[in-house]
Amino acid sequence: MTPPAYSLHPGFNFDLSPLLKAHEAASKGSLTLSVTDPISIKLGREQLQSRSFLDPSQSTALVNCLIRSAAIIQHSGASKVSMQLLRVLLQHVKPIMIITFTNRAVDNILEAVLNAKITKNIVRLGSRVPKRLSSYALDSLELVTRSNSRLDRSKRQEAHQLKELGKQLDALIKSITNQEVADEELDRYLSMAYPQHLASLQSPPDWVWYLYNDRSQDAAVSRQRQCEANSNHLTLLGFWLSVKDLAIHGLPRNPEQETETSTAHDNQQSSGAAPLEEENFDDLDSAWMAIPSLPVAEATTSQISPEPLPGPPATLPDFFARFNMQIPPIPQTERPIDQLKEEFDIWNMSATERQQLYHFWREEAAQLFKVSRAAESEALRKRLAEVQQRHDALQDQMRLRLLQKKDIVACTTNSATKFASLIKGLALRVVLVDEPGQVLEAHLLASLVPSVEHLICINDPLEPRSTINLAPDRLEGCLYSCNARLDCSLDCAFQCPSDWTRAAVECIRDCERLRSRYLACDRWCSQQSGNCRLPVFNVKLPCDHVEKQVPCFQVVALDKVRCRVKVVKALLRCEHSAVMECSRSPENWICKEMCGQRAKCGHICKARCYDCQQRNIRSPDDTEEHGEVSERIVREHHVPHRCGRILFCQHPCSSDCGNSEDHKCTTDCQAACRQLCSHVTCNKPCGTSCNACKEECVWKCPHYTCPVPCGSPCVRLPCDKPCTQTLTCGHTCPSVCGEVCDDQVCPSCTADDDIDVVDLVMQRKLNEVNPLAGTLDEMLITLKCGHCFTVETLDGHCELGQFYTQDANGTWIAPCMPSTSGFRQPPICPTCRAPITAHRYSRVVKRADLDIAERNVADSIVNRLDALNTELMALDTEASRKALDDQSLQIQATRDKDLEISPNNIIEMRTKIKQHVDKHKDDVRPLVAAGIANMASIFQMPHQEKKVWLTVVGPFIRFYVRAVEIAATRFAHSAAWEASLAALYRAELKTVADQPHSEADALARAMQKIAQPRPRADMRYATEALWQSIELRLTIANLARHWLESVPADQPCRLAVCVAYCVFVLKTAGKDAENALASSRNAESHRQTLRSHLFTLKINFELTSINVWMRQKRPLGTAARFQLLTEVQSRVQNAEETIEGVLATYRQTRSRSDEDEQWIIDNFTSVSDKILEAWQSLEDAVRKGLNQPVSREDKIVIIRSLKLSNVGHFYLCPNGHAYVIGECGAAMVASTCPECGALIGGASHTLDPSNTVDHEMVELAREARQA
Repeated sequence: MTPPAYSLHPGFNFDLSPLLKAHEAASKGSLTLSVTDPISIKLGREQLQSRSFLDPSQSTALVNCLIRSAAIIQHSGASKVSMQLLRVLLQHVKPIMIITFTNRAVDNILEAVLNAKITKNIVRLGSRVPKRLSSYALDSLELVTRSNSRLDRSKRQEAHQLKELGKQLDALIKSITNQEVADEELDRYLSMAYPQHLASLQSPPDWVWYLYNDRSQDAAVSRQRQCEANSNHLTLLGFWLSVKDLAIHGLPRNPEQETETSTAHDNQQSSGAAPLEEENFDDLDSAWMAIPSLPVAEATTSQISPEPLPGPPATLPDFFARFNMQIPPIPQTERPIDQLKEEFDIWNMSATERQQLYHFWREEAAQLFKVSRAAESEALRKRLAEVQQRHDALQDQMRLRLLQKKDIVACTTNSATKFASLIKGLALRVVLVDEPGQVLEAHLLASLVPSVEHLICINDPLEPRSTINLAPDRLEGCLYSCNARLDCSLDCAFQCPSDWTRAAVECIRDCERLRSRYLACDRWCSQQSGNCRLPVFNVKLPCDHVEKQVPCFQVVALDKVRCRVKVVKALLRCEHSAVMECSRSPENWICKEMCGQRAKCGHICKARCYDCQQRNIRSPDDTEEHGEVSERIVREHHVPHRCGRILFCQHPCSSDCGNSEDHKCTTDCQAACRQLCSHVTCNKPCGTSCNACKEECVWKCPHYTCPVPCGSPCVRLPCDKPCTQTLTCGHTCPSVCGEVCDDQVCPSCTADDDIDVVDLVMQRKLNEVNPLAGTLDEMLITLKCGHCFTVETLDGHCELGQFYTQDANGTWIAPCMPSTSGFRQPPICPTCRAPITAHRYSRVVKRADLDIAERNVADSIVNRLDALNTELMALDTEASRKALDDQSLQIQATRDKDLEISPNNIIEMRTKIKQHVDKHKDDVRPLVAAGIANMASIFQMPHQEKKVWLTVVGPFIRFYVRAVEIAATRFAHSAAWEASLAALYRAELKTVADQPHSEADALARAMQKIAQPRPRADMRYATEALWQSIELRLTIANLARHWLESVPADQPCRLAVCVAYCVFVLKTAGKDAENALASSRNAESHRQTLRSHLFTLKINFELTSINVWMRQKRPLGTAARFQLLTEVQSRVQNAEETIEGVLATYRQTRSRSDEDEQWIIDNFTSVSDKILEAWQSLEDAVRKGLNQPVSREDKIVIIRSLKLSNVGHFYLCPNGHAYVIGECGAAMVASTCPECGALIGGASHTLDPSNTVDHEMVELAREARQA
């Protein structure tokens, strides 16, 4: 047996001095052992026997273990020898591995080591550690030796991320198991499945808003809030579900105070407000508010009640009187869920119905999100596994560093298997095995890593071996040979089968018959004859190859023998060749070579040639089902492959390309988000919009501090002074002031193998710079990727001079923005292209990150707008109009009582409209969909009609909701700019608070420090989204106008509700059109300004048209009609002047070119001409209703043509319209004037007092008779 490899090194000797007695070592000196010198070995044995505490057998065993690479000690004193072996070996080899079978054995050995005071630098792997050894367990040592190294910080980060992911996965699994639905998911579900319910929830009645926003004003509710002091603030959904709005009915009902309140309210009506019929609606813009033919007796309520006064109401009637309402009844119904799904006024549901509908929502939402949650959980599991793998790798590295510093590593065989990778990384050279008889050979071999050079087994000869449970074979029957004669005349060769019959036994002796070519049969005696399979050697085949052996029966048919010689053959379908067997045909060969042709996208196709061939088989006859293709296939279409092109966010494109020349890279990057800071790591994909961090910026130093939030571009100046901190190695930090010292590389401590070029200008290496000089060309900055460069190199690489102004001496003066606007790529490491995140370049990096975030938002908005436009194109407006017509006929046929509306409902509706508009009058974003979709809380539309309307117009309303969400999207640059300005303004305001005009001065200073104008890129997309929402509202208004025209004239209150809704939609669209016009002007987007004017023109026309239609519903005299025509003509002229003015303004801002003029024709003039045509049509319609003056001659002609018997036939209605009574000329029947609808005629030969005789026509009739 050869000695251990480590002991064969030149000059190596084992030092046996620690084994000698004390007086022997002092008097006679040390004792060494050379494993290659027999004399030294012999002398060592003798000296140990005489000078140590070991007996002769123990001394021999110890020396034998040292001189052999594998040794075993079988002695009752083996434990004592093992301790002395460890004492000797630890002087030369560390660490030493000790492996035992049981935990008790490993604990005994370690306790013996501690008792013998051999070493205390030990570690115990595994569990079940006794109290004395608990401080030497691996887990305990890890806690004690925790440091702040980069490896330890990385491990803690991975552990934190592992914990967070575990919590997310547990919460997700819990939500899947319990079918829980978060409030955000429920809102998203309602917006998709039941938008009317969501709109009703978000727009409760005004008195409910009053209770929700300030419940402390209600004494009854205040008492309930005392019980909820420790609960969270209720959301609107929780408020609705807990029936808090119905708690107001707990207020006292004081009849006397109720009477007093009513009396005061009536007095206020009589003194301050006119009846509804007496209101002045002659103005064309307010003509829609007039209710035609409304009985005066029904209009007894004031038009608009005053705003609710502050202070708690004393009684329930007093509370509702503030909102011009009667006390609503408490809902007590219990309708089924099918009816609740169609009931869109959820605030009028009872408590039982609310609970029922809420549980129905949650159950449906849980089923809807179940699939997405399953996919999300699978993604979380994969990410958890990746993080766990990284965490385990870091933990193994830390444990490996810990174990490498130990003298003894002890464990059981099970622990050795568990820590196999860790033990392998230790590169152990000595392994000591205790109780090898109990350790299975497989376990022992598994513990011997390739680096082991010395194996020592310590065994007690009295120790029992390991027990192996074997299954013994049960022997039955006779053990003698059968020797019975079989049918083939041979004796049976089997053992005597006591339970068998000879008929079932087949003879297995060799057959004695001959085959063709006089060869003996190779089968058993009992087998039937067949093809002879005896081999014939070295047979030459028709292809001239020699087959080593061929079955005998195939020699006569060599063409059927398969030649297995490998040859190269050209393939028929492509230009490649393949190595195949000689007998194999190349026709059906699957080519596995790389395609190698250039795809249409420009990339070289790296797919299998065969896969591309399959994509270019044009006819079914070419497929393998109809025969093999034997001709060359032209590969025009290729297997899709990942694009891989570097996107603007520096991530590779993950979309497929290959068969299209106009391939577009993905706009939805799924790589990790670049928004990374010391406060939080964004877990969203890169292509998803996320908000910038609003925490305090961490770039600080003793000289400067950044006052803006972390996610905004920094406004502080770079600090060029050297850092005065000390690194962990004891040397001075080589970087500039303000950088993280723990990340910096120490030039003095860096090994020669790690020295790279750090000065890209002068090509100097790390050992050639002197950071102590304190200049930018000498100081260093180490990036997160580990590469190090001089400050001067990185300043130039990151173009820092474009983001700050400098004086002639190179001193930084103030921040600025690059002169060239547009998208900027984030700076990357010159060596490995990793992102640069050093504090000095925060302004550059954050500006680039915001550019990426803004582009992501822009791409998302464009995609959403394109998808919305595509879906809108599929909607059929004409089909919706037809559906409204059909439903209108059905409603008129049923004439349900639900269609009856009182004038009080009209007044309440107008009050709510005014309050709703006032609430949103300052909004710059589109009006929320509540006012468009929810007619229950604002518009008093009957239930049956409301249900029909929302069914037909529901798709348009859902698209409007999506358009509102798009228009409300905020861009990263704008949010960061506003956050920076707010922070700077607050900081400056503190410094100038005592000065006059402090607020203006603080704002001016903040604008100067932020060093960039307000971003305007988002205005373009917001304007386009506004246009989309306006277009949808114009469509909804047109459908409402169509529905309005179907309302019968005998239902004036229903007509008032419909026209109010139509005008409300148009006015909200007009407000947003003005916002779009202002945004485009502020952004100096002239084309958007021109197109925004078109929407204002459209909306003005639609409002005028509906007001003219409502004006004509009332009786109009000739003067009133002429006045109406004059107003319409004036508005037509205003429209023409507006169009001419905006065109002139646009042409002044741009150079006159054919391309620009063509754009005006295509995008403005073609639309504006149609608007002017509509104005002209409206003017013609008003003009046709006028009575033109009739000449005297024409009147005489009319009288003669009537051929009346006398002159008493001509009369005038109350509004001066002429009419004729035939026969005798006396009034016998009452009727209405065809011009104005006034009462004409009379009864019993008596004319109605309001009518008069037309004396002019009577005189002309007399003249005609006399003539």
